Amino acid sequence: MAAAAAQLDVSPMQPDIDFALAEYAIGQLPSERAPEVAAALLASGEADPDAATLALMRAPTWSDARALFESAVAATGRTIPHPRFAYLRVIQGVLDAMVAGTVTPRSGAGRLGEIWSATDHRHNLSVFVALADDWDEYPEQRGEIETSIVAEAQGRVGEFRAGTG
Repeated sequence: MAAAAAQLDVSPMQPDIDFALAEYAIGQLPSERAPEVAAALLASGEADPDAATLALMRAPTWSDARALFESAVAATGRTIPHPRFAYLRVIQGVLDAMVAGTVTPRSGAGRLGEIWSATDHRHNLSVFVALADDWDEYPEQRGEIETSIVAEAQGRVGEFRAGTG
C-alpha cells in the first residue's frame, strides 16, 4: 500500500474496550492509547490500581505499560482474545466505523489492507486493497472511490462477527 493508514479510533470520546483488546492481541494497539483504555476500564466501573496507574501515564511505551495493561485487563475479568478472533473483531470494527462515517473510507480500506497482509490473505479483503490503491492513484476520482469503499463495507457488515468470518 502506498500510504500508511491512520489508526482507527472507533469512539473518540471513550475507546471500545473489546475493540482495543482485539487490537492489542494482534499488535495493533499503539502504546500511547493504553492510558485511554485503562481510563475506559475505570469509567466502566472496573476499578483496579494498575488501571489507575496506567490511566495517568503520558505516552508510555509498551515496555513501560505492558505489565500494567495486562494486569488491569486480568483484574477486570476480561481476557485478551486469541488473535484469530481478534482479527475478526478488528475487521468488523473497521467496517462498522466506515459505514458509520467515524473513519474515512481511505483510512479504513488501508487498515483492512494491512490486516489482509498480516493474515497472509486469509480473509477476503482484497477489494479494499484495490480500492485504496485506486484512491492513491486517481485523485480526480476519489469521491467515487470513497463511495465504492463505503458501499463495499456496507455489503460486508456482519460478515466478520466472531465465529462467522
